[in-house]
Amino acid sequence: MNVSLINVARGAEFELLVSPGWNLLNSPLQPADNSLQAIIANHKDKIISIWKWQNGNWAVALPGYTDEEFNNYIQ
Repeated sequence: MNVSLINVARGAEFELLVSPGWNLLNSPLQPADNSLQAIIANHKDKIISIWKWQNGNWAVALPGYTDEEFNNYIQ
């Protein structure tokens, strides 16, 4: 799958080649809106989880789950 991201502030665009499975991604551009929701907005339904290292621990975002669905899943 190719993922196109657009930086509205600079009008620049680039493509990332993403393979099935785990991928480590990095952006050569600073997005105008660097919130997670803005960055994945057009691809949210294709993403299972997003991980980051934060304060010595792993943190995860699960875009396909509401808070209620996630809480039910972990119980």
